[in-house]
Amino acid sequence: MSHLRCRTPSEQLDLMGERIHRIASAALRYRALKDHDELMKIHRLSAEDALASLRSRREGLSRAEAAARLREYGENRVERLARPPWYRLLAKEFSHLFALILWLAAALAFFSEWREPGQGMAALGWAVLGVIAVNG
Repeated sequence: MSHLRCRTPSEQLDLMGERIHRIASAALRYRALKDHDELMKIHRLSAEDALASLRSRREGLSRAEAAARLREYGENRVERLARPPWYRLLAKEFSHLFALILWLAAALAFFSEWREPGQGMAALGWAVLGVIAVNG
């Protein structure tokens, strides 16, 4: 608290009050997280209890409280996540475990056709590739 020495006693009290308020707010947020299950059941509460759990009232927030919450929590918006490029999504569709097994089966069928032509393994390889394309 060395930074409080150069202020007047009333300023020191104000600063300490702000710190206590921040600590209490943090404790309330922690408790809110801890009681998450109860908060998720807000529809079971009475209107007054629901408003109290949100630290609000029927008339809504005052401008000062809304501004304070905006500073504390930020804007109420959903961030858009970066989407992977289409070619990555397509590659992911053809590289899961079952698809890899099918790729191996198609490769073995084509290898078998190359080693001993005329056995119908090429048709099997093409059929397996068709299954890969359909299954994705």
